[in-house]
Amino acid sequence: MKKHRSVPYTEILYVTYILATIVSIYISYNDFDSTRAFNFVLGYLFFTFFMLIFFPVKMVMSMVKFDRKEVRKSIVKFLTYFILISVSIYTFNFIFRPDSIDIVRIISVSLGCSFGSSFFNYIYLSRKNR
Repeated sequence: MKKHRSVPYTEILYVTYILATIVSIYISYNDFDSTRAFNFVLGYLFFTFFMLIFFPVKMVMSMVKFDRKEVRKSIVKFLTYFILISVSIYTFNFIFRPDSIDIVRIISVSLGCSFGSSFFNYIYLSRKNR
């Protein structure tokens, strides 16, 4: 199976992001008070915003290359997963923790999970491999 040409760059970005996350958590929990630590965490925040913009844009740009029928299936899959995950989280919160139902948290978790599971292939696979 031949991978898409941009996959190594995407993997490098993910590995770098994971390592930077680990270092930033270590810095924040050990309460380093230096200029380097502050600059690293500030750079990590900029990198996080870049990642939040880059991957959805990359996914949309790669979706243009695919057949409309495939894209429509993925959108229906996304909406189905979003509704199912939202309803299930809301139901579990209503049953087990009725005092602390947070709609924003429910929507953000279900949006992230359904988006990632529905459109994962568009970021990593080329049209021939789907």
